[in-house]
Amino acid sequence: RDRADGREQARLAQAAASRHAEEARKGVEEARRRADAAREAESARLREQLKRERAERDEAERKQAANDRVERAKREEDRENEMEQIRQRFQPELQAAFTRGVASFLEHIYAKHPPTLAGTRPQLTSEAITGENLRGTVKKASLNYHPDRQVRADLEWSVLSAEIQQLLNRCKDKLDGRT
Repeated sequence: RDRADGREQARLAQAAASRHAEEARKGVEEARRRADAAREAESARLREQLKRERAERDEAERKQAANDRVERAKREEDRENEMEQIRQRFQPELQAAFTRGVASFLEHIYAKHPPTLAGTRPQLTSEAITGENLRGTVKKASLNYHPDRQVRADLEWSVLSAEIQQLLNRCKDKLDGRT
């Protein structure tokens, strides 16, 4: 009987230990599920936060790009206005010289606005501005004053050279009998 009682107690103790082990296993599984759920919730929260931050950054970049476009347009408008003022300052003088004739125009621009390119300080002789030589002199002047050839020119010289070039083109047309 003692043996039977001992076996019964061992069986009961084993059953109790199995229940405890099962409850502990269930507790561990529940803790894992809660930890997984908490990690998933934190992960979702972080994803949403990143999404909001990206949206805010994108919006800030869009606003900055729009501001940059406005600033660039304003600078371009200011530059155009400044160029127009320069044009208006030089046009009467250049037009008056052009009206007096091709030779007079060439003498005027070389005297009043000599070319800025290196090695382009030609002296206009009476031979250079008469007869057949006049066409070649206009061509050389076009090379000296062409806006694309003006290296590191300030805005005033760029505008002036463009105005002179337009009038030199008209000189060529006049010499070729196109006007």
